[in-house]
Amino acid sequence: MTASFRVLYFFVIMEVRTRRITHFNVTSHPMVDQTFQQFREVVTGKKTRRFLIHDRERIQSSELDSVLTEMGLSTLKTRFRAPQANAFCEGLIGTIRRECLDLLIPLN
Repeated sequence: MTASFRVLYFFVIMEVRTRRITHFNVTSHPMVDQTFQQFREVVTGKKTRRFLIHDRERIQSSELDSVLTEMGLSTLKTRFRAPQANAFCEGLIGTIRRECLDLLIPLN
């Protein structure tokens, strides 16, 4: 949340094997088309990726799953209200909150 009380949404793609952040984005209004474009930027075919683990957020719909399947990825959805199911990404988000957002207030 910013100083003007706007909610910001973080989009993070992380490789579980290396724990590297391959892509991130911050927006105030997430849209499906933006999400498609972000996956197109990361999944290029240079590296072989087989799976994508994601939660059951509204923006990550069955339409997104079909686009990812066309890109050659199998999608695995985490269980509803089970943050431990995606512990790597949840740990990353917790670190971002503690290290960055607890110490400063984004103005815009």
